[in-house]
Amino acid sequence: MLLISAALLLAAAPAGGQAQADQFLTYLVGTWGVVSVDPAGGDPLRVCYSVQPFVGDKWISGVAVSATPGFGSKDVWGVDGSTGELTRTIFDVSGTYAVVRSPGWADNALVLEGNALSSGGSMRVRETIRRVGPDEFTATWEAFRKDKWSAYAVETAKRVGKEECGLPS
Repeated sequence: MLLISAALLLAAAPAGGQAQADQFLTYLVGTWGVVSVDPAGGDPLRVCYSVQPFVGDKWISGVAVSATPGFGSKDVWGVDGSTGELTRTIFDVSGTYAVVRSPGWADNALVLEGNALSSGGSMRVRETIRRVGPDEFTATWEAFRKDKWSAYAVETAKRVGKEECGLPS
C-alpha cells in the first residue's frame, strides 16, 4: 500500500522539467510582434502571434497572422504527460503540419525537433528558442537537408499590445 501511495505522489508531483515547461507556456501567453528573416535573403516577414490558454491550464494555442498573402498558422503547445516532453503541433495555411518535441531547456535554449509533413513528403525540422528577456525571445528554424542542419528562418519576437498587431481586443 505504501508503495502505491508513493507512486501516486510521484506521478502527481511535477518534475523540475515539467515545472520549467509550464513556466515557459505561461510566458508565451500574450501577443507577440514577430519579424522573420530568411538567412538566404528576401524581405522580412512581419507576423502577429497571439497565444492564449487552451483546454484548461495544461495547453496553450497560438494563431499567427500577417498582411503577407498566403501566410497563416495555428499551433498547440503543451507537456506530454507520458514523457514530460514539451510538444508543439503547428498547422499552416499551405496544409503543412509539424510536430516538434523537446526534453526541456539546456544551455539557455529550448530545442524542439520533429518532422514537418506536407504533400511533398516529410522533412526533419528543428526550432531553437532563446529567451532574451521578459518580453522578447528569438527562434531559429532549421531543416535537415543533405546531412546537415540549415537555417531557413530567424525570428525575433517582442511582446506587444493586441492593437499594435491590429487584432480585436
